[in-house]
Amino acid sequence: MPEHPAATKRPTADTLPALVLTLHMVPDATIASGNARGHWVKQFRDKRREKESWSWELLTALNGLPGKQPHYERLTVKVTCIYLTKRRRDQDNLMAALKPLWDAMVNLGLIPDDDTEHLTIETPVVLVDKRRGPVTVLELSWPEIEATLKGKR
Repeated sequence: MPEHPAATKRPTADTLPALVLTLHMVPDATIASGNARGHWVKQFRDKRREKESWSWELLTALNGLPGKQPHYERLTVKVTCIYLTKRRRDQDNLMAALKPLWDAMVNLGLIPDDDTEHLTIETPVVLVDKRRGPVTVLELSWPEIEATLKGKR
């Protein structure tokens, strides 16, 4: 499995993320799967519980930041999922499993909507580390910061 670029290199103005949030859970692809079987009420409750869990994790991570809760018009998100076990992970299922996280970001007012106009999601990176996992690391950046970091301002 390829190593995450940030794990091997020192951050520079081009690679430095604007905000890094560590969430102490990983996406559950079984809940978001379109192939899930079961009663619709159970599926609804599972999805709602997953969205609430992501909301609480986001709130916990944001409460550690100085100042008030941030709000962005546009965000670019790099996702690194660190799992405990090495197993095959499908990128499409992982993107679907992250949907409750994007919904939680909207519900908390971090972004106005999770459409392509307001949220750009880079391909998730999957790592296996028994000491650090299970965690999801979000590297958030927004156009103003990206321009400043690259010296375009």
